[in-house]
Amino acid sequence: MLNISSNIQPTCSAMLRVIPVVNSYIQSIRKMRRRPPKPGKPPIVPPSQKVLYTVVHVPWMEPSAVKELLWRRHVYNNAILSLRRIFREEIAQKQTGGLADLKIQEASELNELIAANEKRNQEMAKLRNEREIKRMKEVEMEVLRFIEEELNKREKSVKLATKEVVEMIEKSREFVTLDNLDCKLHEALENPVVYDFAIDLEGKRIYAPVPNKYLEGKPVLQKGRMYDVTLGFPQEAVQKSGS
Repeated sequence: MLNISSNIQPTCSAMLRVIPVVNSYIQSIRKMRRRPPKPGKPPIVPPSQKVLYTVVHVPWMEPSAVKELLWRRHVYNNAILSLRRIFREEIAQKQTGGLADLKIQEASELNELIAANEKRNQEMAKLRNEREIKRMKEVEMEVLRFIEEELNKREKSVKLATKEVVEMIEKSREFVTLDNLDCKLHEALENPVVYDFAIDLEGKRIYAPVPNKYLEGKPVLQKGRMYDVTLGFPQEAVQKSGS
């Protein structure tokens, strides 16, 4: 006997037809199973006395909260009544052919609103112009004050520069040039200037005496200390202590 089934291969269309059948079979098997009971007390057991005879006492609300809730209910009911009345009037006007009157009334209300808006815009424009004028005056005052301060600064700087130039011109007369070079040299040698000074314990400055052009008295042996001077003490006392 030949094995014919081994040579036959399943096609894709056959497999697609078999898949829904398999899925429905699996779902039917799942539904036939016994469902697990829900957690808790079984339904045949009566409720306990604690649950059956317990009276839940709702706590009293505060008087302020009760007043607020009553007021809100009153406002809500009034709003609903007003809306219903308005809707009834509009429906009655439409049914009786009062659409033209309604359009006229809406147009008049629109004109009134536009007129009120124009009035409000004019008032705001007037206030805005007043603020702008006030601000312009403040800006003008600030600019004028700034210009005045700048002119004062420039005037002071010009005066200071003029003073410096005049002082420099005055000092230029004493400058050393090729013409007065010999005279200035002779003057410096005849009138020497010493800028050395000492400071004592109290912070006072003790300037050195004007040096002599010519040596007087017995010459010293150390030529390097010929011009040494102890500031703050008389020279004679220093020489006596050294001798």
